[in-house]
Parts: sequence; structure tokens; C-alpha cells
Amino acid sequence: MKILFVLNHEFHAARPSNHLFETLISGMLSAGWEVHTIEKHGKEQTSESVGQVPGFEKLSRHVCRLRNVDKGRLARRYLADLTYVLLCIRHYRQNRNADVVFLQSCNMAYFHIFFIERLMKKPVLYNVQDIFPLNASMVGMMRKEGLLYRALSFLQRQAYQKADMIITISEDMRSSLVGEGVPDNKIHVIYNWSYSDQVIEIADESNRFLIDKGITDAGFKVVYAGNLGAVQNVDIALKAAEILKTINGIRFYVIGGGVRKNKLMKFAEENELVNVTFYPMQPSEYAPHIYSMADLNIIPLAKGIIKTALPSKTAFCLSCGKPIIACVDTDSKFSQMLGACENCHVVGSDDAEGLAACILQNFNEGRKCRSLEERELFKNVFSKEANSAEYIRLIKEMASADK
Repeated sequence: MKILFVLNHEFHAARPSNHLFETLISGMLSAGWEVHTIEKHGKEQTSESVGQVPGFEKLSRHVCRLRNVDKGRLARRYLADLTYVLLCIRHYRQNRNADVVFLQSCNMAYFHIFFIERLMKKPVLYNVQDIFPLNASMVGMMRKEGLLYRALSFLQRQAYQKADMIITISEDMRSSLVGEGVPDNKIHVIYNWSYSDQVIEIADESNRFLIDKGITDAGFKVVYAGNLGAVQNVDIALKAAEILKTINGIRFYVIGGGVRKNKLMKFAEENELVNVTFYPMQPSEYAPHIYSMADLNIIPLAKGIIKTALPSKTAFCLSCGKPIIACVDTDSKFSQMLGACENCHVVGSDDAEGLAACILQNFNEGRKCRSLEERELFKNVFSKEANSAEYIRLIKEMASADK
């Protein structure tokens, strides 16, 4: 069996989804499948992880070279993605012997599927990690009444209709896709997993991030790690830090990079938030140490975004078992799932006062213990072994049905 992966990034770039595709491709290669990837070149060449994955010496790849575009430049991003589609055309012709095409979530999915259908005539599994352009409208990057939004939304709905199977990553996203007109029986939900199914147990004295950064503060650590963009709504953490800045012993650690980082740092400076420390985006090997050092991990999202995306950090945070506060829509299925766990809390996306009160309560009660319920949720819903096996089962099912 041969699988063609069409990815929206290059493996050597540090991306939160890399470990997902490494797991899938490694499993396929180990099973004797032939795998070819088409990848899009990016400017951040920070990892050589592909060469370290067992069996990846058998992987055939082609990287399309494109100029990287900042996420904030929406029109240029869509133009670059369309250019990528055109560069992929000859590779679709060259890989007509593939049995299934795996298409990663992207803005120009309709055009990819259109050419795959015409040139390869093979079934397409569309992996929806984000719902475009609905997420852009929710953070004010597009108006739903605007011509651009309506055109892009139409193209995405056509992509959903043309794809033979859709796998998305949460029940909230399934509901959103059904709302976009996708038949429910066409959608499968498989949650993203962590690097390992092992729960994380890292004591502070052996925590590489604390040691390497020289952090000796024994205070109550509130941690946000990840992208600093409009979607992530890290502003709510800074507003909570402002409310709590007179409380000795509570420290906020904001770790990451993105288009809003300078604005967040300016807010912290202007409001004299001495309880906030910023660090740049860290290599992926630090992730378990960062989430494990937290006495409280924060998962914030702009209003409505939980219905179009699910933060990749969710599985990591659950594997640590440390207290979590999610700042998301309280009517979401995600909030119900997380809020049912001991030591997990949910506040509204815009409720900075509620977030501050929840942090203060955890601090006053000295909640630093690990939650067994979190780890059970991690094992039952976010399992690397079980979830990657389900992907492979569905791909085999698609290939068999096409013959």
C-alpha cells in the first residue's frame, strides 16, 4: 500500500503537529507501507527530527520551496497557499500509484482535492485540525458579511463535500462541521496525542527547563506555553496577572512567540507586572518539562475558537496531571469534558476576573497535587497508541473500499 501525505509545512520546521505525523508515518513504514510526502518549505529550520524516527530512511519526500508569509498577512498567506497547490500538481501526476491521499488541514484544501481528483482519482482523507475561515472571523480578521469570507467559506464547504473522509480532533469541531453542511457519518473524531502515552513525572530538582533557565523561585507557577496570537487570547492571562500582582508568591510564566508577543510584553511593562516573566518559544524536547514545572497550566482561547480548533497542549497538560484552567466557551463539549476532572476548571474566554479568582483559590488551597482523573482522560481519549492505530485502520478501510 502507498500513502501520499500532503503537508502544509516542512518536517524540519518546529511545529506542534510534527509528532502526530511522525507517529503515523513511522507506523505505516513499520507495517511495510510505502509513504511519500509533499511538504511546504518554511523559514524556521530548527529540528532534524525526521532523520531520528525509526524507519524514516525509507520515507520519500519532496519539499516545495516557497517564501514564508507572516500569519497576520491573510491575503498573502492565501496567495502563498494557492502557489503551493500549483507546485503540487506535478507531484500528483508522479504519485498516481498511491492508494490514499492524506491531506493536512489547509486554506486551499478545495484546490488540492480538485487536482487530486482529476489527476490521481484516489480517495482523499482530509485531516481538519482547524476550521477555516470560521476561526479567522471569530478573532476579527474577516467579516462574515464580507466577500472574501463568503468566497473562502464556500471553497472550504466544497472541500468537505469532495473529501472521501474527514478526521477532525474534537467533538466541538465535529458539530461545527455538521453546521457547515458536512454529513455526520462522514466525520470521525480522533483527538491529538502527546509525544508518548507515558504520564509525565518530573520533579523540580531534575526539571531541565528550571535548571537551564536558572529558575529557583519557589513560588506558585502559572504557566502558558505556546503560540502568542489572536486565537490563543493570552491577553486574559496578563489581565489576571494584573489583578493578582499584589499577591506575593504567584508567578506567571509566558513561554512562546507570535504576532501578539510585543503587545503582551508592552502591556506587562506599562502595568508593571513584575509577576510575569516571558521566554521565547522553546525546542519541543522542553515541552514535558515546561508543563510539568507548572503548579497551574492555562489553556486560553478567544471566544468561539474551541469550536474550530483544539490546542495541541491539551494532551501534554493532561499527561502531567497538574491543575488546569481552560478559558473557553463554557457551553462547549470540551469545557464539559475537562471540567469533569478533579483539579480542572473552566472560565469564560473573556472572564479575566474569574481566571484570577480561580488562580487565587488554587494558590490559597495549595493545590499542587496530580490528578488521577486527568491522567485517566489522557489515557482514554488522547492515547498515542490507540488514536494513531485508529487513523491507520481508517486509511486501510478507505484503500480497501476503493478497490
